[in-house]
Amino acid sequence: MKKLLIALSLIVAAGLANAEEGVVDKTKAAVEHGAEVTVHAVKRGVHAAGRGIKRGAEAAGHGLEVAGEATKRGLHRAGEATGRAGRKVKEKLSSD
Repeated sequence: MKKLLIALSLIVAAGLANAEEGVVDKTKAAVEHGAEVTVHAVKRGVHAAGRGIKRGAEAAGHGLEVAGEATKRGLHRAGEATGRAGRKVKEKLSSD
């Protein structure tokens, strides 16, 4: 990008040396318009990146909620299974 701007500046400078005043004004206007368009595009890119980061954070938050709920269910089921296994062991020991 930097090299492109330097090359463009050199071309413009060479053209300015040989150009008439009307052409100089048109060249300046074109360069200014290009700069404005570039700034606008960068701003849009920054806003889009911000929206993407926000969406990513929301998705991560939702993923964490779902994972938390699944972990809770898993722990509950593990507790129930452990209780059943304990009762079976107790029954087995009491019947012997």
